[in-house]
Amino acid sequence: MNPVCELLEWDTRFFGVRVGRVVGHRLDDAAARQALSWCAAERVDCLYFLADADSEESVAAAERHGFGLKDVRLTYQRRLEPSLAGAAPDLPPGVFIRPSRPDDAPVLEAIAEGTYTDSRFYFDRRFPRALADKLYRTWVRQSVAGQADVVLVLEDRGRAVGFITCHLTDAREGRCGLSGLEPGLRGRGLGLRLYEAALGWLAGRGVEVVVYVTQARNIRAQRLFQRLGFLSHSTQLWYHKWFDRAALDRGAA
Repeated sequence: MNPVCELLEWDTRFFGVRVGRVVGHRLDDAAARQALSWCAAERVDCLYFLADADSEESVAAAERHGFGLKDVRLTYQRRLEPSLAGAAPDLPPGVFIRPSRPDDAPVLEAIAEGTYTDSRFYFDRRFPRALADKLYRTWVRQSVAGQADVVLVLEDRGRAVGFITCHLTDAREGRCGLSGLEPGLRGRGLGLRLYEAALGWLAGRGVEVVVYVTQARNIRAQRLFQRLGFLSHSTQLWYHKWFDRAALDRGAA
């Protein structure tokens, strides 16, 4: 029998509570009961469940068993034409895009701070806001250190002012991950240019399909993707279920 849940070791270490995830994207009452039994046995504090939005049974089961909705996850896709490989975006004088260097990490972390407040970790108040901020700083730092296949940096007169991470999922698929831009530079089309550079970089490595994930509440990002020719691919729902471990321990005593 396949396991219904798995323990997320990285999340557990980072947040300081035991975090698990439901395996798969569909859930019925029987599977939900198995998941809750597993959480009790593993002393899990928070359980994630990413549900397919078109599964009425999964949504109903999650709600019946006390999961809280924290985010609507939208996945966009776009096919890449080989002609995009190496295409240089049109940038203002003194501005260019280059791969990141190790010494970029502190500046890019500062740009990331406060940029991702639409994410589920900010909308679940059981996660401290300071840790949610630290999560994305850590993500950017690890991306520069090699977790991403490349981090493209927007540089303005010698100063890093924006970035985007790119990932090669397999031989034909790529993914755009985190991106950020100094607040004072938003609304000038520079974010669009960063994404154009990312698409060119991915096309140059033979990628045929690019995936990007965002939140339904992030309207600005959705408009940007639509301008770049991305189309909606799927909608999913992020649920979190928290357990009062002290109360459970008292009940078991």
